[in-house]
Amino acid sequence: MKSTISQNLIIVPENIVMDAWNAVDNEEDSGFKKVLDASAAYKDAGMTPIFIFDTKNGDIYCCAKETFGKKLH
Repeated sequence: MKSTISQNLIIVPENIVMDAWNAVDNEEDSGFKKVLDASAAYKDAGMTPIFIFDTKNGDIYCCAKETFGKKLH
């Protein structure tokens, strides 16, 4: 079962992003590697990373569950 945020945004499990990165032969400059690096930084900060896929434009984002959708001052 997929978890949707809005009509175009879907939460993707980390293992799917890892599989995608492995499918492109672990290229260091791929977008998958960039979001996995962001995920590691969130984990190091004690936060929970989530991956969001934008079905409209094909982008994938990584953000922290603790701050997603909140206004930060």
